[in-house]
Amino acid sequence: MSARERFFSNLGADKWEVPPVEEVRRILAIKGGNDIPQQDLVQLFRERVVGAGGKVYNCAGEGEIPGILATVCREHGSERVVFADDLAGYRQKFQARMQSEERWPGETKLSSRVDRNYYQGRTMGITSARAAFADSGAILALAGANESRMVSLLPLVHVCLVEVHSIHPDLDSASSVVDDSLKGSGASALTFIAGPSKTADIEKVLVEGVHGPKIWVVVLYPMGN
Repeated sequence: MSARERFFSNLGADKWEVPPVEEVRRILAIKGGNDIPQQDLVQLFRERVVGAGGKVYNCAGEGEIPGILATVCREHGSERVVFADDLAGYRQKFQARMQSEERWPGETKLSSRVDRNYYQGRTMGITSARAAFADSGAILALAGANESRMVSLLPLVHVCLVEVHSIHPDLDSASSVVDDSLKGSGASALTFIAGPSKTADIEKVLVEGVHGPKIWVVVLYPMGN
């Protein structure tokens, strides 16, 4: 039995499939969130993201992030890449990576420097997660004081950087993080995201990307490596 199979078997999942959110929450409550190894929370979060239609990249350290962003950009043909203001350093490294490998006709900007019209076409928005939640696969994104949350809501592709130790069992266990984000960060908006945009309003047919990003990518990384 592989590590993945053993983990989901311990969660009580038949055939090692991820059980419903309610059942995961019940099991997490019984086990106690603080007693769950971080690697198990990361594994559950990863499975939730994939189950919601997202794609997950794993990297050994922050130094690999620009290369992964370049890979996602080329894969989806992104012509405009918008970085949240707190990721300005990654913007510079991403530009250097794209220019060193091939001539890229696109451009990058910080989210506070663009309006909603800029997101038309083949755009990619890049944000970081303030927190993530293993039971649902959701992330909490903050928009800075001088920017809007459009960078995570309007591009065709949304990429979110998630530091593995920011993954909590559930929202309740991260209540202090959420409270701090509301009170002391100066954020203009908090957004919970749990997958690409989806709707089934028309004839109950599921369509992705109507009200927001069609493609959702999560990059998991450990801080300081």
